[in-house]
Amino acid sequence: LDIFPSVGFRILPALMGEDIRLEHLEELRINTVDKDDAILVEIMVFFDRLVLPSLKTLDVELTNSLDVAKLVERSGCSIATLAFDGSREALRRDALEALIVSWLSQMPDLQELTINNVEISSTLIAHLTLPVPTHPVGAGDDDQADIGLCHSLKNLRLIQSDFAERNLVRNFVN
Repeated sequence: LDIFPSVGFRILPALMGEDIRLEHLEELRINTVDKDDAILVEIMVFFDRLVLPSLKTLDVELTNSLDVAKLVERSGCSIATLAFDGSREALRRDALEALIVSWLSQMPDLQELTINNVEISSTLIAHLTLPVPTHPVGAGDDDQADIGLCHSLKNLRLIQSDFAERNLVRNFVN
């Protein structure tokens, strides 16, 4: 789906109201040709109406305007492939990580993840990798409850993504 700003806000009234339910849609890619912020309003209104119970593949721009976690929850779908591009919006690292974690927390069956134009930090790596037990089994550490969200991850692609700190690559390998 490519949305061009030349259309203006004429489609907004048509998208208000009822959900847009697409029972058999398995793949959704939403990318804007131009990075004008005004277009995000239309995309957000459209996105917030979608109900996609069969959705398996999602490719979107990383922005606070798209509530991917709510889409997955509302649709009851199981995302296996996620790709996102962080070039649209300059978010602070903590806000960016919180957004990504909120998305990943709704995708326990995620097998493929493509991250484009996002600075990779040790905090983000902790959510992408499985936790290493530091206590005996049963001792539990509540701080690790949301770490290692991608238990089913098989493929990870980092495109034009820098590491925020030195020596982070070894955290993927160890």
